[in-house]
Amino acid sequence: MKKKILLALSALFLLAAMTGCSNSQQSTEVEEVPQAVADLQHKIDKALESDPSYSDLLEIKEDYNDLLQAEQAQVKHYDEIENLFTISPQDVACIYAVNKLKVRLKYPTSLELLSANTVTDMSNGTVAVKLNYTASSALERSIEDDYYCLVYTPEFHESSQTWSCEFEENFSTSYSLEMFGGPTIEWAEWAYDDGTPEPIDTDKIMDNLDLSITEP
Repeated sequence: MKKKILLALSALFLLAAMTGCSNSQQSTEVEEVPQAVADLQHKIDKALESDPSYSDLLEIKEDYNDLLQAEQAQVKHYDEIENLFTISPQDVACIYAVNKLKVRLKYPTSLELLSANTVTDMSNGTVAVKLNYTASSALERSIEDDYYCLVYTPEFHESSQTWSCEFEENFSTSYSLEMFGGPTIEWAEWAYDDGTPEPIDTDKIMDNLDLSITEP
């Protein structure tokens, strides 16, 4: 009788040991994460805890796209990173301003955007933009300058998935007369200086210069 009991206990112990080993192996397999996924997850977690630059977001996006589909499924909170790529009306105002500025330059491709700031006036429905930039002059020497413009707050149209933007009328009048030696862009500069500037990521602007923007 004692032998049967001992045999039964031994069998149970062996079964428990085998089950534990199997569970341990399964647990190890579940917890195993490719290094590329682990590295990307670290970048995502760090970005969501701070205020990441647009270049940081692009790096995360590129790393994510390099993963296999099965590996992408292991990444957490990537949808929150995607939301950070959303274009704001202030972003669009700067993109619009840069494209208008490039038309004025002798060497448009030489443009380097050093900083961009906006002042939004909700009461007037306008966005004042200040761009600090460098570009090659007529003598092919690099010059640094500020460009101001005042635009109506850009609007997004769901039906066409496009933005619309245009110069504020008073600014347009001054701008058109500038080439004839008339008023300059003092109106836009005044509107900018009258508010509190909000910095805009320059990398985000330059990466989206081909954004579809219509002019009413």
